[in-house]
Amino acid sequence: FNKGFIFGKRDVDSFLKQLNLQSDKLFYEPRSNVDIVFARGSGQGLGQPESSRLKLEIEARFSNSSSLNFYELGTETYGGHKYPAVDAGNVFNGNPIGAWVSAGHSNDYGKSVDAGVGELYNYVTQRNAKCPNARIILGGYSQGAQVIGQTLPKFSETVQSKIDFVALFGDPKLYLPEGEGAFPAACRGLDYSLWRRHIGTCGTDNGALGARKNPYVSQAMASKTGLWCNAADFICGTSKIVGDQVGHGKYKDVGGAIDQAAKEIAVKLKSTLPGGGDIDAESNIVTGRSNPDVVLAISSHRSFELRIADVITYIQANAEKIKEQNGRIALIASRDAYSHSSNQAVVVSNFTDNPTDLIESLRNFQYSGGGIMQWSGAHVVRTAL
Repeated sequence: FNKGFIFGKRDVDSFLKQLNLQSDKLFYEPRSNVDIVFARGSGQGLGQPESSRLKLEIEARFSNSSSLNFYELGTETYGGHKYPAVDAGNVFNGNPIGAWVSAGHSNDYGKSVDAGVGELYNYVTQRNAKCPNARIILGGYSQGAQVIGQTLPKFSETVQSKIDFVALFGDPKLYLPEGEGAFPAACRGLDYSLWRRHIGTCGTDNGALGARKNPYVSQAMASKTGLWCNAADFICGTSKIVGDQVGHGKYKDVGGAIDQAAKEIAVKLKSTLPGGGDIDAESNIVTGRSNPDVVLAISSHRSFELRIADVITYIQANAEKIKEQNGRIALIASRDAYSHSSNQAVVVSNFTDNPTDLIESLRNFQYSGGGIMQWSGAHVVRTAL
């Protein structure tokens, strides 16, 4: 430095990369009371609904969310590792077969998991060195749940003691010994694992890639881990039908597994942070979105039956977007303003976040001769309100 060199962040980053080290974002991240790390599922990009929902649901329970530091695996490189979350659903790239044959430990899928394990281990270890008093929360979905589970035993006892909760959703390496056998103990309400939360079927014992046994999680982590596996989820084992993943995409649903985990996390943190961390742990909060309630108005005239397909297409195209905003949809039909009914608008379907229910109500609706929208629009608005 006696030459008068001036080093900026870009120079430091470049220098570290030349040494085969990571661009140490940790130097620039603020200190925190809680470090939250999430690992996404196979084939997902960053910022998917699962990670976003967990982040926002936890933040909503803190009066000062600035004390939280949220990191998603794959955002940066740590220790030479960066989690790619390779796609495991495309049969043409060979990843599903490679994952299954190797029980998730080899081929491109196994390499992806290993990269995630390396990044997670290095990130958490370095964060702990910078913020030794911070509590740690880990969460993973699908392939990401496997990454979290395989990393846990690699952490030092010091780091493990600071992990308050581990949330696993749709883990392909699930293990529930109480689900084994012809007459599973779980089906008799017996011998539940400490990490068992909502499991779609009582006979579920292992995930699609085989169980991670001896142990699934260590004794030290068992009481601090929660495992969710929805019904109809082949990935974590509630369904044995290959490709049955109806439940695999529902962990982010309102009131679903991620919401349940966020509440449990808040309860844990309230007991470990100084002064309770100003946490509203008991509130059943659904936050982080605009929570829109959308009302679709249709005509009850018989001629409108010809346009049902258009309405269904609209619902299917927009329902998921509304749902991701914690929104709901209702359906109201107008009646002829000159009809003898005292109410020129009728509720076809009350507010729901389930588009299937809405579409079913639409198909079952009985159309009549009335329903000219411009005559009864005010009644539709009043009914909606």
